[in-house]
Amino acid sequence: MKKERVVQERYVCAGEYDERFEPEDAGTRAKDFMSVLNERERHIISERFFAGKKMGEIAIEMGMTYYQTRWLYRQALEKIRDSVRG
Repeated sequence: MKKERVVQERYVCAGEYDERFEPEDAGTRAKDFMSVLNERERHIISERFFAGKKMGEIAIEMGMTYYQTRWLYRQALEKIRDSVRG
């Protein structure tokens, strides 16, 4: 139960525990957040978070430098943060 609550708290923008949150909503919310990203950004975020790949692996796979990939990754996270904040 504690682990579930930690996961739930991560999806609440204001940092407050939201009792209305259902764990099934996590996938839907992730898709909503990903919709603000372009194709390359979505690929980087998906590979990093969902496939567990390292940034260097993603860079090689995409034919980019590590630093280019890291920059796009950070830009993607910023877009997601902005969309969460509304």
